[in-house]
Amino acid sequence: REMVQKNPRVLLYSLEQNLRPKLHFYLVKTLGMSLTRVQTLLRKYPQFVDYNLDNTILPITQYLVQDILFSKDEFSKILFKFPRLVTWSLHKIKHVVGYLRYELGMDASQTKRVLFQAPQVINLNTEGTLKPKVQYFRDTFSLNDQ
Repeated sequence: REMVQKNPRVLLYSLEQNLRPKLHFYLVKTLGMSLTRVQTLLRKYPQFVDYNLDNTILPITQYLVQDILFSKDEFSKILFKFPRLVTWSLHKIKHVVGYLRYELGMDASQTKRVLFQAPQVINLNTEGTLKPKVQYFRDTFSLNDQ
């Protein structure tokens, strides 16, 4: 009932074409998420079912698992912590990863660690939020690229 109240569109989706592929085959079978965690994810963010599996969710998964080298278990934990990850375009995610790697000079493992510990960083604007904060730490506390 709670999920329907938060996202009534869930009733409009096809069980076979939308809900089962996303919830059972993707979250449970592919990522290995427990049913309890799927329930919690849906309570936290029922809009997860609104996003297209083939055009949005799978490309993000593929990028973070194959290019950033998260295991499926690690990615499952990220998605559980920050289900709104699927609201961002792959372009936006790559832009933030590029900022971390090339503007801040983080290596692959450091970037991976940042995204695992605080996946919400993907939500931030590089020009308006990340750069000014990094500059503040550099200027105020003499924190350089170390």
